[in-house]
Amino acid sequence: MKALHTFPHVVWGVLLLPSLLSAQSAPSEAVGGTPSSSGSLATAGQLTYSLSVSDSVVTGYNGVNGVSDSVNLAGSAAYVSASERHPTSFVYSGGYLFGNNGQPSTAFQNFGVSQVFSTRKWTFVVSDIISFLPSTPEFGLAGIPGVGDYGSTPVATTQQPTGAALTNYGQRINNLTSGSASYRFDQRNDIDLNGAYNFQHYLDGNGGFTGTNGNLLSNTGGINNDLLTAGAQYNHRLSGATTVGAIYSYSLSKYPSPYSFSFTSNAVLGSVQHTFSPRLSFNASAGPQWTNGSNALLFPSRLSVTAQVSLLYTAGRNNYTLGYNRSTSTGSGVVLGAEVDSLTFSGQRRFSPSWNGGFSAGYARVNSLATAPTLATSLDSFTTGVQASRRIGEHFSAFGSYALQYQSVGQLAATDNAFHGVAHVVSVGVTYAPRPIHLGRR
Repeated sequence: MKALHTFPHVVWGVLLLPSLLSAQSAPSEAVGGTPSSSGSLATAGQLTYSLSVSDSVVTGYNGVNGVSDSVNLAGSAAYVSASERHPTSFVYSGGYLFGNNGQPSTAFQNFGVSQVFSTRKWTFVVSDIISFLPSTPEFGLAGIPGVGDYGSTPVATTQQPTGAALTNYGQRINNLTSGSASYRFDQRNDIDLNGAYNFQHYLDGNGGFTGTNGNLLSNTGGINNDLLTAGAQYNHRLSGATTVGAIYSYSLSKYPSPYSFSFTSNAVLGSVQHTFSPRLSFNASAGPQWTNGSNALLFPSRLSVTAQVSLLYTAGRNNYTLGYNRSTSTGSGVVLGAEVDSLTFSGQRRFSPSWNGGFSAGYARVNSLATAPTLATSLDSFTTGVQASRRIGEHFSAFGSYALQYQSVGQLAATDNAFHGVAHVVSVGVTYAPRPIHLGRR
């Protein structure tokens, strides 16, 4: 199946499945493979899973002042069926955090499933991803710091740009349902159509979680939002290494009562994909974007530029990804619509048969689209996480990790669940990752 292009607010192609599921084991070399404890890649027809337990010492995380800690239980699993034309795939990551000294105890869950239907000319993909998380997902597959998966590809629970605004503790449910259809005219030309619906709902709308030591974690009245997207893309292959295209995207962001507000974005972009070598590939798209709000006084119409650039380097079991994204978003539950500029860098490296490392880093500048004095704000956030792991025997590995979160808020956001300050998370843990289980025909 050909590589499909992803651009702001639009999901193209298959759900990002089992890639780098167990970052604490040997890193995989490409999306679609999952490392087993033996270091070999899981292939189609295999179920791969891992379990981990860790302990974290944290300062400032979730808005809790002082030093606190948590014991973390986590698990992940991934499967891709053996069918070449109609593969089914799923990925899961979840667990429970047992908080102490002011940190809340909470579950975290991510589950995604996708189905591909292929004919000689057509490829159809449907997928659904649902998550239950206590804060903005920023680290690894689970989106939670300290559970042993830094450097791995996160489950894409929303269509927000990577590097969204950070929040304090506030349990929320995200669900993303998407579908796409691709038609190949010939070896050089194809067209892709898609649509998606995403909602984010905060469970504790009237806010307030008080830890055991009396720390007020946040008024977690995050802004519930809904996002509807649709788009089309035409691709023309100039050569075996270069493809150019034209993209149109549409999005509708809605905010229920008490805001009762919505805005739309329309964008036209040009795109280029180029493979420099088997190890290095480049993908970019850019173009004008028109944004209009339902209340012109609070949210005036504007013309801006939307863009996405990514560079992927893969060498055996080592891989690195550098990306830049500029687009509108629903505001991560912090503001009523935002324009986000984000820069991300992540990777995994295998130093020896026993030692592996993973890291991720991101910077984001978030500017609210609303101009009313009580709604306008800006945020600057920086996150980074690094992890080293060592194999212990055939199925076990030990890991140590460090995560940093920093965010400054220009002025009061629409809700006070925006994280403000610096957080540190230091963790150590053990992971059990058995050999993949073969399912179906081999």
